Amino acid sequence: MNHRQYEQSIANRRRRTFTSLFSGPEIGRVLRRMARDTTRLDVADRAWHRVVSPDLAALTVVVGFAGGTLSVAVADAATRHSLTQDRDALYRRLKPLLPELRVLRFQGCPAPPRRNGDAP
Repeated sequence: MNHRQYEQSIANRRRRTFTSLFSGPEIGRVLRRMARDTTRLDVADRAWHRVVSPDLAALTVVVGFAGGTLSVAVADAATRHSLTQDRDALYRRLKPLLPELRVLRFQGCPAPPRRNGDAP
């Protein structure tokens, strides 16, 4: 090992400066995005509950609203089929409440949807 190689190996072993995960501009950007996404999901959930009947709302949960796609988890296949058939009417009623809405997506869920206050 010559002198240059020795100096390089020492430089490679030096500890780099530690950057905390919660410092700098990145964490602010991440937190703002999370807050915006949570707010958007809350707005979508309220719009969904205004448009559908209380009985239907009890069988569904809005699970996502991103990129213009509203994703709704449905408790059973029959309800999912019914919603799929009524997709156009639901879209027309939701569009004024959610201007960025482009697609309604219904997905099955393994267990009946639960609200925050429901016991397991």
